[in-house]
Amino acid sequence: MMDCLRWMRLAVVLVPVLWLTGCASNQLHVPGASSEAMAKYEAGAFAESFRLASLAAASERGHEQERANLIAGMSAYRLHDTIEARRRLEPLTLSTNPEIAGRASVMLGLIEADDERHLAAISRFTAGARSLEGDDRARAHLLAAASLESALQTREATVQYEAALTHAENASLRSTIRARMDGVTGSGTYTIQIGAFSRSENAIRSASRLRARAAALGLGTPRIERLTDPTGRDLHAVRIGRFLTRQGAESAQKKLGEGVVRGRR
Repeated sequence: MMDCLRWMRLAVVLVPVLWLTGCASNQLHVPGASSEAMAKYEAGAFAESFRLASLAAASERGHEQERANLIAGMSAYRLHDTIEARRRLEPLTLSTNPEIAGRASVMLGLIEADDERHLAAISRFTAGARSLEGDDRARAHLLAAASLESALQTREATVQYEAALTHAENASLRSTIRARMDGVTGSGTYTIQIGAFSRSENAIRSASRLRARAAALGLGTPRIERLTDPTGRDLHAVRIGRFLTRQGAESAQKKLGEGVVRGRR
């Protein structure tokens, strides 16, 4: 099983700022018939928001109809009706309005990530980032980075974190991004290496096997780092934790019961 708890912890931080709660109406332009639906959504009355947005979608046309369907899809997601959410959101990814297309893509990415389909989520989040601007774009990159971490693609995750930091304007959001980046790049001198594999699938299998145990010990998510051995051969090293001292790394390694302490290069 993928690291569901790690994803859920990030979602708790990010979903409220991804147009899903109180500040949404300040970010999503919802004039006309959709405004009452948005107000209900912000109040947490998702069933009523869905009902009103559905009525608005039936009476509006063009981008106003798309905005109504976006609110309906968001509401369906919060009601855990992912089938209806997908039905509402999927057509919106083709909208000529980049804001609508981007937000729909990100919402679909959240659905994919909830189902632990992280590669599909990455595609959705990056598509959303291409359509959005400013903090919204930064949040889409941040979610893409989280999915890349869950897929054990730490190098690619770092690229997405850097993109998020480039576009983020809000100070609190920038702080969140930096904290997440530190979790990937880290500043510790030592780590626990479980093994180094010539085949990436073997490294993924090893990292997946250790996820639950590493999490229970508070060591974080196992990661895969690409290395080159003295003969020039490419390897995929499975590593856990980052430690400032060798003593701390050795203590954690004893608790884990396997692996060797390495100095980080």
